[in-house]
Amino acid sequence: ARLPLHPRVGTILLGAAQEGCLREALVVASYLSIDDPRERPLAAREAATAAHALFRHERSDFLGSLALWAFYQEQKKTASTRALRRLCRERYLSYTRMSEWLDVHRQLCAIAGEMGLPVNEQPAAYSQLHRALLTGYLTRVGVRTEQNDYLGPRRMRFLISPASGVGRSGARWVMAAELLETSRLYAAEVARIRPEWIERAAQHLVKRHHREPHWEPNSQKVMAYEHVTFYGLTIVANRRTDYGRIDPGVARELFIREALVARRYHTKGAFFSHNQALLEELRRLEHKARRLDLVEEEEFVFRFYDKRIPADICTGPAFERWRDEAEKQHPELLFLTRESLLRPAAHEVTEEAFPDVLELNGQRFPLQYHFQPGNPDDGITVTIPIASLRQQIPESFEWLVPGRLAEKICFLIRALPKDLRRALGPVSNACKISAARLVPQSQPLTQALTRVIREHIGVDVPAEAWNDERLPEHLLMNFRIVDIDGSLLDSGRNLPRLQQKLSGYARMQFGSLTCPEFERTGITRWDFGDLPEQIEWGHGTGVCRGYPALSDERSSVAIRIADARQEADRTHRAGLRRLFMLELAPAFRDLTRNLRGSRGVWLNYPSVPPSPFRSTASCRAPAVSQSLWGSLQEDLIGLVVDEVLLDREPMIRTELQFRQRKEERAPRLMAVAQEVNDLVGEILQAYSDILKARAHSGGRCGGGLVRYQHSARVPDLPRVSSRHRVKPAAALPAIFECARHSC
Repeated sequence: ARLPLHPRVGTILLGAAQEGCLREALVVASYLSIDDPRERPLAAREAATAAHALFRHERSDFLGSLALWAFYQEQKKTASTRALRRLCRERYLSYTRMSEWLDVHRQLCAIAGEMGLPVNEQPAAYSQLHRALLTGYLTRVGVRTEQNDYLGPRRMRFLISPASGVGRSGARWVMAAELLETSRLYAAEVARIRPEWIERAAQHLVKRHHREPHWEPNSQKVMAYEHVTFYGLTIVANRRTDYGRIDPGVARELFIREALVARRYHTKGAFFSHNQALLEELRRLEHKARRLDLVEEEEFVFRFYDKRIPADICTGPAFERWRDEAEKQHPELLFLTRESLLRPAAHEVTEEAFPDVLELNGQRFPLQYHFQPGNPDDGITVTIPIASLRQQIPESFEWLVPGRLAEKICFLIRALPKDLRRALGPVSNACKISAARLVPQSQPLTQALTRVIREHIGVDVPAEAWNDERLPEHLLMNFRIVDIDGSLLDSGRNLPRLQQKLSGYARMQFGSLTCPEFERTGITRWDFGDLPEQIEWGHGTGVCRGYPALSDERSSVAIRIADARQEADRTHRAGLRRLFMLELAPAFRDLTRNLRGSRGVWLNYPSVPPSPFRSTASCRAPAVSQSLWGSLQEDLIGLVVDEVLLDREPMIRTELQFRQRKEERAPRLMAVAQEVNDLVGEILQAYSDILKARAHSGGRCGGGLVRYQHSARVPDLPRVSSRHRVKPAAALPAIFECARHSC
């Protein structure tokens, strides 16, 4: 039905009926249908402004008209016509227009009643009323600009009238019931609005633009950014919206590519974890072979899913509903297979050529392959626990892995000087021969390569001809040193430098991992069974290897575990010496008494010259000579033990070997001790002669003294037997150093 009203007013009333604010809308609509009842005479402008302040509202001028209506209705209940006229004059209101307002309001109420429009009983909210008003004034909206004016539809620009209560509030979005053009375009009867109200009221007029459709894992939908304009005025910018409702075909493709192929999707389906693990495994083959063409591209995986997933599936929930039903009939419908993904060249990348674990001397170290030239991790990276760092032989890692060895050999051969390359013949043939005959071992790669070339090609390559400095980074093993908890400590391609840098920390960490059930202290006799050369035990990060050894604790020995074989051998030798002395204590007491005969010879020296092994303050006689004699005596006893029980013999590791050695050699201790005693006397006498010669030469060591020193019997050490030869103990070389220092 047609309303006998201005189209804008009729639209407002229909909108108010839908919003539930018809009672307030009838007042505002009747107000907008008449001239403004507020008067502003030039002679009393300030007084009129003050009088109208009661009806001013900073958010909406329409709420000001409602306040004026409520004020007038309240006065009309008790005041006479004359009183109302006087009140209007005092408040700068037009009595005639106020009466007209009442008359128009009655007419609008009658029309609304005839149409059956519902009148709300509860007061309407701000948003309800202004959404209804907006339906009549859609083309009079605007957004504040940086120039502090407002931009409206069709590039219209306007300012808010100074008489409006909204002008000073700095509203972002406004709606105006009237536009007045003077020197500028001004908006009157203004109210704050929200841009989404415009979109709702002008759905048939707005234009929507969508960009950057993408998959969002959290919402499990393909989303896009929506841009909404109203006659060129942007009312919504970059709003996220479901792209499946806009373009289901494109949304489905993006769902397959980004959610399934790119694996940016969360699902409990077994197919997803299976396909992801399979693809990651096959991608590792490409890193191992340093090729990116061994596995089918993502387009193949997309076509695989595209053939199986229905055309209307473009969201996560819809996909899960379909999958649950489809997998009841075909459980492996979405399972990729290794055969379909691998290209023929990938079959050359075997576990034997490119292992995931490097085994060296019974220890296993994980390997990682990375193909990215220029990246610090490019090539092969081996992870070494800090506790095992000092046990590693750098030369063992020069061989890399079997699948990469041939390439390294070719680089080394091609880097040889030109004359050697010519002598080798075709480089490819030399590389093939060398790679086929080399077997990984603990010696340097270039040393083994020299031997193979000499034996099978007949060319002798000098060691200095090899140049491994020109090798690419990926042909040098990358070392990753990790702490006990697996955290990275250091990395690099120079293992000796890492071992030197982290040696102290590696020894400390190894000590914290030793197994207490194997170590012992306070040992005075061999009662602990056989001692293995190495042991292994588990700890938090894997298996640890150590080398047991006897350790000299002075009054006893202990079983300690070293992290390096060389250190274990040194410690074990000293521990064996001490254990022999403890078990043969009576014999060594007698031996000590016999050695005391040399003490008198030592004490005859009035002074001892400074030595690089002792401070100047310690080289005075006779008091210090006494202390030096104790050190000398201990060294002499150790010398006797080494000569009789340890020298040039296999290291003792079993109780049976220890007992046999002790029983067979112990009777010879006294004889060897006597020879040592005689040798000490000769050395001390030679030292005395040197001091005398120095005194007679005025402190200078001449040629005669040198000739005398070389003619002395000291360098020509007497033999104890056909198998043993007595050597000076640790303290004895200090005597010769003192003599040379004096000269």
